[in-house]
Amino acid sequence: MKPTQVLLLCGGGSAEHEVSLVSANYLESELKKIPSVSLIRVEITRSEGWKDSQGQDCRLNLDKTLKVGNDVVDIDFVVPCIHGFPGETGDIQSLLELAGLPYMGCDSSSSVVCFNKITSKLWFDAIGIPNTPYVFLTDNNAESVAKAEDAFERWGAVFIKAACQAHPLAATK
Repeated sequence: MKPTQVLLLCGGGSAEHEVSLVSANYLESELKKIPSVSLIRVEITRSEGWKDSQGQDCRLNLDKTLKVGNDVVDIDFVVPCIHGFPGETGDIQSLLELAGLPYMGCDSSSSVVCFNKITSKLWFDAIGIPNTPYVFLTDNNAESVAKAEDAFERWGAVFIKAACQAHPLAATK
């Protein structure tokens, strides 16, 4: 019986690149315990593209194959282990869906909605899912400061977070 060829994707372009590698180390150690799995780990680097564990260039093709150096490997399943962009944003999921590759995790549309805290909370409110109270602030002005102060007085504590992490390539456009 042919082993299941699993592609473990890690790294990515976000500030959480290193965290992704730590997570991938654990997943790799667990996946290697499964005798029916043949594992290929590919790191999406910040500047050099996709690389396998030997530093060879890799490219995922839309025919469910991975080009590794000069070799082509059939891929049966993908485990995306990428924190932030492009692993939680829907980008990798969209690529895998386009290629028809099954993968672990939620689909691209769920990822797109949930990666943005504003759209998540708006959807939760719209369909009646309880979530933490929130205030959206878009400008640094007196009105926003007043809203933040009011929230602090009502809730006793606040967390300030960006709606979503900016795409790392956005600054270059």
